Amino acid sequence: MIFHARTDSYLVMNITFTMIIVAAFVWFPIIFYLETPSPALIFTALLFSIICEGLLTWMMFRKYALHNDYVLIKGGPFSLKIPYNEITHVEHTNSTYIGYRILSAKKGIDIHHQTAKNGCIKISPKNEVQFLQVLKKRCPHAIFIEK
Repeated sequence: MIFHARTDSYLVMNITFTMIIVAAFVWFPIIFYLETPSPALIFTALLFSIICEGLLTWMMFRKYALHNDYVLIKGGPFSLKIPYNEITHVEHTNSTYIGYRILSAKKGIDIHHQTAKNGCIKISPKNEVQFLQVLKKRCPHAIFIEK
């Protein structure tokens, strides 16, 4: 089953603001300080802008797939595969700034597993209740801490 991420307006505003800042840092010096910028410089700036803005946009599209043996978490160029037998416990979280997170909302779920460097990953599926029900069926050994 595939679950898409819940997206808060907060994340959209942050990414939009970051895109504007990147564009300003790239294009402001070219437009206001160079009298005749070379075509190579314009091409390089355009390519850099497209790559940065494309990466930022790509990272907004996140999904979580529950396969037969593992959970696949994808967010932009980043992905993580967690086998069900390695999940130790799952809990709700409001902590969006600390830890490894592939979430796009302020409230989400912490999935604690044995192979994590910092112990957990934070995600924010749109249909959180259904996601947790399916996850409980696939890894009954894990502890699920309710709100």
